Amino acid sequence: MTTIAIDKAGSVAWDSQITYGSRKAMVLEPKVIVRDGYTFCMCGMLHACMAFVNWYCATIDKPPSPQIDAEYTVVVIEPNGNALQYTEQSKGYGTMVMLPHALGSGSDFALGAMAMGASALRAVEIAGKFDVYTSGPYFTHKLEKNNERAGYKGPWGLDAELSPGWSAAE
Repeated sequence: MTTIAIDKAGSVAWDSQITYGSRKAMVLEPKVIVRDGYTFCMCGMLHACMAFVNWYCATIDKPPSPQIDAEYTVVVIEPNGNALQYTEQSKGYGTMVMLPHALGSGSDFALGAMAMGASALRAVEIAGKFDVYTSGPYFTHKLEKNNERAGYKGPWGLDAELSPGWSAAE
């Protein structure tokens, strides 16, 4: 699965491991994206997560709930800073979550680390030590007011930074 952590300071961190059954996939897929000023933190079946994002951002002929038949969890951070969690069972209704927050298979480890003062990045690194479905390299994104930031936009439309100690070749 994955681990994504969001801390009170407005940092989002996530791992890069993608798993298909008991096999690690050698691909780099987006787990956090920014679209239309909203930050989407996604775990579960990534095709289902992207279908949810498309449903969420749709403006014309939007069905009352996403028609997705696969497991997913998406936390949407709105431009005003509110964070709402959606799952395949929520039928399009989000549940407000408080920060710090974590999702994915390593979320318990990450929440415990943040409760002890760790940043989102450090929390995901700690989760990677204990959760077999979480590993580096790790990425971070700093939430800004209205989720906008001048300058370089990395992959997936956000300014993700590779955590220290990792190279793009790993």
